[in-house]
Amino acid sequence: MDKSKRSDPRGAKKKNDPRRLPTIALTIKEKLFCVEYCKDFNSKRAAVAAGYSEKTAGAIGCHMLKKDKIKRHIDKVKNNLLEAAGVSALSVLLELKKVAFQNPHYLFDDWAKVKKFEDIPEDVKAGIKEIKVTEKSYGEVKEQFVQFQMHDKLKALEMIVKLLGLNEPEKTINMNENKNFNIPLIEWVEENDDEKQDQ
Repeated sequence: MDKSKRSDPRGAKKKNDPRRLPTIALTIKEKLFCVEYCKDFNSKRAAVAAGYSEKTAGAIGCHMLKKDKIKRHIDKVKNNLLEAAGVSALSVLLELKKVAFQNPHYLFDDWAKVKKFEDIPEDVKAGIKEIKVTEKSYGEVKEQFVQFQMHDKLKALEMIVKLLGLNEPEKTINMNENKNFNIPLIEWVEENDDEKQDQ
């Protein structure tokens, strides 16, 4: 066998490795589009801001998002922004946790007496959406009333569930190509174990 004609699978792998493919340079407009798109993820507005015609900005924006080189640059911009801001999935989760598991009773010393703001725990402060102070007069006596509006606990819990993927549908088993049994995996395993024991 002629060794000179033998194929080198390692060489083929390197040749087909997308990381080794030559990168196609982006134009100034394309780079600007990527930066603008990361501001609000509005492709039409980003195209206009990048200098494209407003009449065709909608179509151009959609077309841009289909290009692999544009997708890669958008990911790069987003990663740089997250890194610069010190934002991670964990930091977002921890902030959502403060809202989702807030307990308003830490705002008060007793049923009617509000704590001094500096005495309220920082995690509890994070759950406060709005503070409203009103003053009422009873003759010569003036009294202040403080009202707190908290962030939506249920919304925060829903966001946590989505972030962690806890609402994903249960896996099902295809018994054969023509029929799909929509049975949760754990139930199917337990039922089959019971059948084996009966036999």
